[in-house]
Amino acid sequence: MLREEIAHKLGYATWADYQLDGRTAKNTSNVMAFLDALKAPLIERQDEMAGLLRVKKGWTRRGNGRIPGTLHILKISRKQQQYDL
Repeated sequence: MLREEIAHKLGYATWADYQLDGRTAKNTSNVMAFLDALKAPLIERQDEMAGLLRVKKGWTRRGNGRIPGTLHILKISRKQQQYDL
């Protein structure tokens, strides 16, 4: 409550607006717009990563006892997609 009172006395709508003043984001509206803009790409990326995880879990251990890394699996997965009809 004290923070809100301070913010209001200084002319800000919220404590967050007070804290953001003078920073890159400037205000809470800009922060929310930025976060909303990130939502769709992050969900898309999450789906891609979930698919890679399923592929990675499906791999069996190779002779050296190591499971291929995510980048290697992504490379192979993209090659396979190129040849799928």
